[in-house]
Amino acid sequence: MSEKSERSNWAWERIEALADDSLDAADRQRMNEALRADPALSAAVERARAVRAHSAIYPARPCLRGCSGGCSLRPFPRGGGRIGS
Repeated sequence: MSEKSERSNWAWERIEALADDSLDAADRQRMNEALRADPALSAAVERARAVRAHSAIYPARPCLRGCSGGCSLRPFPRGGGRIGS
């Protein structure tokens, strides 16, 4: 595997860590370099940040009646209607 593809794989494996701000300073710097080189990686990080922000605003809801359990609904807001009611 080339050094470039190893760096790319490293960055793609750490999208969530960057989104939740859990990278240390050295890894954050390395990730910033990867983001400048790869627009698709940058877009993926922005999507991960958006999902994290949404999850913080709309916490998990209890399972619906008849559900076998283990699920949670986190609907993206669309017109303010309730899902599952």
